[in-house]
Amino acid sequence: GCAAIDTEADGASGVVCRGARAGAYRLVIVAAHEEAQTTYFDSARVAAAATSHAVDGLTLPSDTQFRWLVTLYQDGEEDSTAVASAHGRFQTALARPQDWAGAAWIAGFTQARAPFSVRSDAAVSSATAYASGLGCFDLSLNGKEVADSMMDPGWSTIPPMRLLYRAYNVTDLLKPGGNVAGVRLGFCHYGYVDQAFCVEGHAMRDTCRGFVMRLSIQYSDSKTQDVLTTANGSGGVIWTGTTSANPMVYSHLYHGEVWDARKEQVGWNEPSFSGATAANGWE
Repeated sequence: GCAAIDTEADGASGVVCRGARAGAYRLVIVAAHEEAQTTYFDSARVAAAATSHAVDGLTLPSDTQFRWLVTLYQDGEEDSTAVASAHGRFQTALARPQDWAGAAWIAGFTQARAPFSVRSDAAVSSATAYASGLGCFDLSLNGKEVADSMMDPGWSTIPPMRLLYRAYNVTDLLKPGGNVAGVRLGFCHYGYVDQAFCVEGHAMRDTCRGFVMRLSIQYSDSKTQDVLTTANGSGGVIWTGTTSANPMVYSHLYHGEVWDARKEQVGWNEPSFSGATAANGWE
């Protein structure tokens, strides 16, 4: 199989493929959703007996699905016949800071939701939610968790140094018409990196928590749509804190979680819910 590796600098990408040993191979990478299927890379025939091959220096667009095709040859001779082939898909993430353009950090809440619409005149080919939070978050779409993982996005240090994000395939969670994204924020381990402000009182201050997201939707007619976290509803998507308190009243990487079921409000992250207050932008 093949996988993409994004770098932190200029957006250049690499592709690593692993498989059976052969005398030669050919790797072709094309766009997955284009009708013309633009070819981004063609190695031609390469004589190599290794089972792992890396392609460096590719400039692949972010947030894009690709198809890869590998052909294996019996030996390195030009006239040798193909003995096997394989194909599959991979997707690039957000490799450049400008890929997050338009998405703003929002804070001032521990539980928030954002209604948005999905087109009904074209099918959703793919949808990926890219998200990060301080200290951790649970993201849902139309009342369903986007993943079964816990304490996303993972171990983060002081934001100017390194802050992780996650990418979720949410294609099957969207529906035509009205949809809702919901997020709950927890403390987790963030206090360890902001001792002066966030540790006191186990960092229950709302301003110790924040969230940023870009939901990228690709339609069958090649048109795209982004659903973003934005301050005060700019960009057409309004994020609001729900009137019900977050039942997750305490969470910590080592100390566990305190859950107050009395504060749970059924349906807060579903389209039919009403009752919320505005979430604030956060620098």
